[in-house]
Amino acid sequence: MPYNFSNFLINLQPTNFQFLPNPFQTLIPAGFISDKSLPHFELAVKDATFLISSGHYFIVIGCYAVWAILVALLQNKTVNRWPRFRRFMRGVYQQRIRFGAVNECLWFCFIPFTFFGFWQLRDLRVSDSWGYLNIALSVLCWIMCLLLVVWGIFLALKYRNDM
Repeated sequence: MPYNFSNFLINLQPTNFQFLPNPFQTLIPAGFISDKSLPHFELAVKDATFLISSGHYFIVIGCYAVWAILVALLQNKTVNRWPRFRRFMRGVYQQRIRFGAVNECLWFCFIPFTFFGFWQLRDLRVSDSWGYLNIALSVLCWIMCLLLVVWGIFLALKYRNDM
């Protein structure tokens, strides 16, 4: 429910990355508010459009990608000369990144991406070129979240007897 989700965002504002800068802030016109934004969202986020409300999650995904690339490089023998540290990084890569990168990277932003992605479909007006990016990115993100759910169900059904 939109009002419940708005209260969730307001009460957990420090834990849902609202304090991070929005990388798309330069694309969005200053003071833009969609006609479809409800007033009780303005306490949690300035607007219910996808780039304004979910843009800061791309900083988190970028930090996770940088961390994954760093661990992948540090497990390489030519980059890392310390055998113990290299074995540790290989274990981190195999246990955390190789099998969990997409899973960990998308599950923490699953609720905002799907909610604001579907909410964006209520307002499909395009006033500037950033509006095309807004709609395309919202559709891409909620399709990725939907594929993540399908992938999770597929893996659960595939390995249900052999955990």
